Amino acid sequence: MKFTILLIRIGLLLAACFILAVSGNGAQDAPQSKFGTANTENALERIKTDVYRLGIGEKSTVIVKMRDGTLRKGYLRSTTDESFEVTNAKTGKTAAIAYSDVSEVRKPGRSIAGRVAFRITIAAAVTAIILGTAIRKGVGLR
Repeated sequence: MKFTILLIRIGLLLAACFILAVSGNGAQDAPQSKFGTANTENALERIKTDVYRLGIGEKSTVIVKMRDGTLRKGYLRSTTDESFEVTNAKTGKTAAIAYSDVSEVRKPGRSIAGRVAFRITIAAAVTAIILGTAIRKGVGLR
């Protein structure tokens, strides 16, 4: 009877770990704006909002993906209603970028796939620890 309860608890724990591993923050995982004709104003407003939300200064590092596919990395130096400036921390060069030329602005970090893989790894480690503890205490799988 105790063995069955233990297996049920382990199964529930595995299910909870899996759900936590594949679920993410909806705001971060949302697809970025596509630059079609219908979404241009909404995408432009979203990009402006993202830039203002990130703030200005050397601690506000960003990765800017341009519509032509190039990437700009650095920190936000200043913002206006029509553009913003990104300074490359390594070279010190500053580039003025118009909001209309940008397809995505984000903070540097792991990609969505990287975050999911990290969560799955944590879930697998927790599962291995629980099963190892259960087996060491003499509860074997029959």
